Amino acid sequence: MFKPPPDVDRDRFVIGKGVYGQWRTAGLYRDTRVVRIDPKPPPYTYLVLFTLVLASIFAGFCWLITRLEELVEIWSWFYPLILTLGTASTITPPIIILLVHRVAMRHGTWFVYDRMTRRVTLPRSGETFDANEIVHLEYITTKRVQSRSNTRVTELNLVTNRDGRRQRWHLLSSIYLYRAFDDLLKPLIEETGLPAVRMTDTMFGWEVAQRPYPDG
Repeated sequence: MFKPPPDVDRDRFVIGKGVYGQWRTAGLYRDTRVVRIDPKPPPYTYLVLFTLVLASIFAGFCWLITRLEELVEIWSWFYPLILTLGTASTITPPIIILLVHRVAMRHGTWFVYDRMTRRVTLPRSGETFDANEIVHLEYITTKRVQSRSNTRVTELNLVTNRDGRRQRWHLLSSIYLYRAFDDLLKPLIEETGLPAVRMTDTMFGWEVAQRPYPDG
């Protein structure tokens, strides 16, 4: 059942905003004054090693082909194509990862918790909330109501209630269904004392379960 029922509660499913990828661009910063979710700089060492490994594999493949005499004639015909595909597959992934991190850094910090005032600021949204306006952090893995596919994704959102108006604020997205934000969220909860919930839906269907995180 891919199509949601007409009375589905959209607030119990992911917001569906932003790009869902496998890159972990967010990291936790903490000092005596604030706790922040900041963009992480590009992993330059990993990118260099990754590129060298791919280039070595491709170079080894080319060397092997040129040593097989019966394929030399065929190789001469396909050489430009193979060279193009090999080069693209070697440099494209590092470039994408670099751009994803650069974009995250350009947009800046997602979340700031002030230890003294206990206020939460969302720099990307330009909003600041007092402690009594914070409902919880929402760690949610569900389908997207606005999509007809059964693909499930994960978000980290902040839920607030100001003057009786309950609202969700999107922070992070991921294609991972398990442990997408555990490494980030657990220390964030310990440092801030903010409550958090884990929400998951059924693989097929539109039932959503909610439990305290990480205890539930």
